[in-house]
Formats: sequence, C-alpha cells, structure tokens
Amino acid sequence: MAIAGTLAYSSHDPRKGFPANEDGLHVLVVEDDAADAYLIKCALAAIPRVGSITRVIDGLQAIKAIEEEGVAPDLALIDLQMPRMDGFDLTRNLRAAQRH
Repeated sequence: MAIAGTLAYSSHDPRKGFPANEDGLHVLVVEDDAADAYLIKCALAAIPRVGSITRVIDGLQAIKAIEEEGVAPDLALIDLQMPRMDGFDLTRNLRAAQRH
C-alpha cells in the first residue's frame, strides 16, 4: 500500500518567539526548494547563537547578495543541485573571489 503525502510548510517567521541575537552568526541559506529552506530555517531559528538568516534560491542570487547587497555570512548552507548555478559552481566562484 502506497501512501502519498505532501510536506506542508508555512511562510511565518520561524524566529518568532525567540530572543533576538544581534551579535550572533549570520547564516546564508542557498536552497531552491521552499519546503527544505523552511525546515532549515526552523532548525536554525532554535539555535541561540544564530543572529540572522538570509535565504536565496540559487548560486547567482547568493553571489548578488554577497557582492551587491552586502550580505556577509559567517556560515553558508548550500544546496548542491540548483538551477542556473549549482552549489559546486557557487563554491568555486566564492573561493576564486577570496583569492583576489
């Protein structure tokens, strides 16, 4: 017997109810799947050391966020299989940018 189901996720702020930590780590989540991103954000929201979370949907948006929008993550959680620019190419690009 096969059971089919879907993962329901919400657009509410997973940090609601947790105290703000303005000196905490800034985490960049690079994930194209909304449900996966929501679960990651919920898990991160429960960690007091995390100060803020920024989510983008692919490598190109990650580069834009870092280079043009001033996002300076302490930690990045990167999906490896994404459209436009995958996690492997993003990692290579970020490493090359650090060398310059």
